[in-house]
Amino acid sequence: MAAKMKVGRYSELKLLKVIKSLPRLSVSHKETRKLPSLLAELGIRFVIVEHLPRTRIDGASLWLDGQKPVVALSLRYDRVDCFWFTLMHELAHVLASDAKAEMW
Repeated sequence: MAAKMKVGRYSELKLLKVIKSLPRLSVSHKETRKLPSLLAELGIRFVIVEHLPRTRIDGASLWLDGQKPVVALSLRYDRVDCFWFTLMHELAHVLASDAKAEMW
């Protein structure tokens, strides 16, 4: 899914400039709907996947080709606070380049 998405080129600097303001999108459903396109502009592939039964996976971050970050959320808990916490947690992994070197 993520590999087929059309997004901008990832820039750590752009993400650093925007990340602190992302929670402001949580004020309403209308604002939250802007999140996928904003992340795409930042070069981050954002996917929501079905929760895997009998797991405790809320989200994950990974890299395609060592250059393209992906953030996936499972929505294990259908609550807005869990959504935002998990999103910010996974974006922190992207900023830290976690798993990037391990794969490539």
